[in-house]
Amino acid sequence: MIPRIIIADDHPAILHGCQVVLLNDSSFAKIQATATSVPELFSALESHECDVLIVDYSMPGADMDGLHMLGVLNRTLPEPARAGTDR
Repeated sequence: MIPRIIIADDHPAILHGCQVVLLNDSSFAKIQATATSVPELFSALESHECDVLIVDYSMPGADMDGLHMLGVLNRTLPEPARAGTDR
């Protein structure tokens, strides 16, 4: 199975670098969406299924800090998506 990935970071160089590395071998992963802010991230998660989420801890565009954002993600993502996290 090719993992479906969403990448969220407000730095264009990081987004581009992740895409280059992950798409270097197109059979390794499929990038479902990218986001440059917290609202874009939540919109991408509503629109696309993903197996892996690569997310910057501190992004602009929301009235929440990184810890709050991660808490919301932890509560709203399906259980299999959180399987690798420490609780």
